Amino acid sequence: MGLATPRAFAASNAAAALADVTQEKLDEATKDLTARGHDVLGVRCDVSNQDCTVAVGR
Repeated sequence: MGLATPRAFAASNAAAALADVTQEKLDEATKDLTARGHDVLGVRCDVSNQDCTVAVGR
């Protein structure tokens, strides 16, 4: 999905949560959306790992 979904949420004034296994990419995307005034949470997670994904949802 990439950044298309969180960008659409942000454009609709909805909060967005980003998850990525690569901290650098996560930080870059989170900073970009936050700098544009959006409410964004970035969480490092390997979404192919079910335990990690469940933990993010909590």
